Order: sequence, then C-alpha cells, then structure tokens
Amino acid sequence: MKNKNYLLALLLLFFLGLFYGSFISKNALKDTRMQYATTLIENKSGKEVTFYVQRYDDKTFQVTNSQGMVYISKLDKALADENTLTIELPGHIGKFSLQGSILPWGQANLSLIRSDLYSQKENSSENQQVAQIHNLKESNLSSEDTGKSLKTLKLNLTKQNIESIISDFGKWLFFSHFAQDAVLVREPFDQYRLPSLENNQALEVTTKNYNILTRIIGNQESQIEDIKAEKAYNLTLLGNNLASSSIDDFQSSASFRLYHLPTKVHKYYANTGSEAGELLGNSQNYQNYYQTTVDSKKASYQIILGTNGTVYLQDKFQPNTSSELPKFKEAPQDMQDAYHKLLEKFSSEKEQ
Repeated sequence: MKNKNYLLALLLLFFLGLFYGSFISKNALKDTRMQYATTLIENKSGKEVTFYVQRYDDKTFQVTNSQGMVYISKLDKALADENTLTIELPGHIGKFSLQGSILPWGQANLSLIRSDLYSQKENSSENQQVAQIHNLKESNLSSEDTGKSLKTLKLNLTKQNIESIISDFGKWLFFSHFAQDAVLVREPFDQYRLPSLENNQALEVTTKNYNILTRIIGNQESQIEDIKAEKAYNLTLLGNNLASSSIDDFQSSASFRLYHLPTKVHKYYANTGSEAGELLGNSQNYQNYYQTTVDSKKASYQIILGTNGTVYLQDKFQPNTSSELPKFKEAPQDMQDAYHKLLEKFSSEKEQ
C-alpha cells in the first residue's frame, strides 16, 4: 500500500512538473528582457554571423546581427502559437523558429528553418537577460497586408547614416547634463595607444552579456581572421563589421571619453590630436594626464555605441595600463533614448 501511494505521489509530481514547465515556457517567450541568439554561417563565404532576437511588446520583435543590421518583425497574434513563434526576415534571409522549453529550467531554442543565404551552426542557440528595448514607434510598423503572419521592416544604415548618428550623439552628449563643465572627446576606441607594426592587437571590453570587439590596431590584414577566431566576440561598435577581414572595418569612432578638469573647461574635441595639442602640455602621456590633471573627484567616463542599439560606459575611467579587460555597463536611460532616436531618424526604412 505504501509503495502504491509512493508511486501515485511520484506521478502527481511528474504531471505537476509538466504543467508548471508548460506555464513557464509559455510566459518565457513573453519576456521583453530576454534575448535569444544563434550563429549562422554564410553559405558563400563560410563566415559566421550571430543573430539576436528580442521581444519589444506582445506583437513586435527586433532582430539584430553582428554585422550591424536591424530588422523589425510584427507578429499576427492570431497565427502565433504560445510556445512556438515564427520570425520572418526580409528577402532571402529566411525564417527563425523560437520554441520554448517544456522544462521549467530549460532554455528556449532559436533555430533557422528556411534560408537561401545561411545555414545554422550546431548548438549555437543561447538565451541571455538584457535591457528592455525602448522607443520603437508602432506607426512605423503598421501594414494593411493581412495575408502574412509577419510584417517586416529593414532598418539599413549606410556609412553616411552611421557617421551622422555618431556625430549627432556626440553633440547631444556635449550639451547634456553629463558633460556640464566637462571635456568630451570623440575617438576610435583607446586612440592614445600606439599600434604594433608587427602584430595586430584586438581591443575589447566586457559587459554582463557581451564580449565586445571595439577596435583592431596594427596593419596586418592577414591576422584579422586569427584574431576573430581566437575569441567569440558577439558585439562590436557602430561602424565596425564583425564579418569583415579588413582592418579598415574595425576603426569605428563610436567611442567617447568624458572627464572634468579643475578649471571647469567645457569643450568638445572631434579627435584625440586636438585634445592632446591643447590640454596635455607637459603631461607627456594620457596616464600621467589623468593622474595629475584630470579631476578624479568628478565623473570620468568612456562611452561606446553598440551595434545592438545600446550605449555602454565605463565609470571612473582611467587609461588602461593593465592586461585586465575593462568592464562596461549599460549607460543611463537618457543616453539610451538619445541613441535610439538617432537610430530611428537616420535608418532608411523599407517595408519588405
């Protein structure tokens, strides 16, 4: 009798677990702070491209990739399954299937189900908590065509668009409360470093969720693929291209330094050379300059613009002289809002 009751209890726990797992999985796909990632391989070149999928609201998803492209997909809820979602991208890029796990501790799986351009890298689906997406405009996503389950927009940034976004973000930052009585410098990441003539060096930072390749210094084109193969970078700066093998595509200037001087100088420098010529004087190098001249009691930031539409910063910034990777965090919301508005303003939107 005891064995029978024991078996019944086990069966009850099993079915309760399945019910709870189903409940968790259905609601997990509704989480606007969860990002789903998978790595695809370009059929022609063999290069790897990572795609990221994140829910904006109950009917809209944003898809970005490591090449800096952004796609917005609008879901017809009437044709969506609670535990499996189909996300269609423009042209011949293909479709993703996002399927929740039936286990409470399981992760959702993002898989490629159709594409003329890509194949999927095995076991590359990952889930991670990120910041919620802000400021997508529903009017930009509307469509009268109800014949498809998904309506897609492609936000395509040209080189000129990218330059405008970075430039205008710098102007906004300079007149914001962050830069009040402060020096602001736009530069390729850690421009003050001297490149090696023999070997390239990858400059990178980390966040809670990303390994960010910020810049490659040097002049050896042949070493680019070796650098990218050595570590799995899943994000870069606006203006860089993780799929490229050219050093020129890793020189983004979507990076800013902000600091205060005791004399309350409020000035914006578009490059490191102008800053050094006017302010460094006899400090000789940036390490000495920050130690002896910069006001350490006030805010000092290094700020970068990510290709995922997020602004990151390093607080209490000092020029890095150690081998330890700088740790960045998401910038305050008003910086995020300013960046999002510029992305929307300068994106050339074409409904597919």
